[in-house]
Amino acid sequence: KILVQITCGWNDQTSGGIFVDSCVFTDRNTIAKDDSEFSFIKVAGRSTNIQISNSVFNGGKFGSGGAITKNYVLTTGVQTSSSLTIEKSVFNGINGQTGPFIRSNENGVNLISTSIFRGAKFLNDGNGNHAAFLFQPNQFQYDTIRLNTFSDIENGSALLLDNSNENFVIIQNQFINIDAKTSLGGAIVIINPTATNIITAQYNTFENNKGLKAGAIYIDASVRAPRYNIFYNIFTGNKAVEKAVEEEIGP
Repeated sequence: KILVQITCGWNDQTSGGIFVDSCVFTDRNTIAKDDSEFSFIKVAGRSTNIQISNSVFNGGKFGSGGAITKNYVLTTGVQTSSSLTIEKSVFNGINGQTGPFIRSNENGVNLISTSIFRGAKFLNDGNGNHAAFLFQPNQFQYDTIRLNTFSDIENGSALLLDNSNENFVIIQNQFINIDAKTSLGGAIVIINPTATNIITAQYNTFENNKGLKAGAIYIDASVRAPRYNIFYNIFTGNKAVEKAVEEEIGP
């Protein structure tokens, strides 16, 4: 279920980690259960860095895992930070996919750039939380998503951000032909009722995306004071399908 796993204890090396360059990962399993866990690479250490370059990831249902999974479980205290860097790589999804390409539940810094994420046809199970990227950190994250292409994704969004202390920069990406269906937003979904995060989205292209309540970006209401800086983006042909269904049904 896991091709590469690193599990370290309290005294992890902050300068160590896993480095992957010019590799191809392919999952040929087509009968995985929806609730199973599969990851090509999983890191469960308290502070373990991942760097991936020039690699290809094909297939994988993933379930509660992901092509790349970072999920150290904090039981007490403050979790130390780690880094995830992905560049110049390709992630090809499959029909019936049940988990994200990237799942990060750890504190730290994530930089995902110059990569392609495409073809994920998530299981049509009514789960509105399917996404190519799923970020749910325990305490804080600083993330930069730049110069990537997200395309031809079904039954899920490109990015799902679910934490009150995330600082995200989403810059110069392309979000194309995403049909999220039951997901609240086609390309980006930000959900947390107590959010205090800062999210900047600029110079992105959102083209022909569909979501339940928003075609491109859905931001949940918050009782706190988050800050969203959205400017210099291009929006073309994005639709909220819930409104379309209401109009079709009529009074």
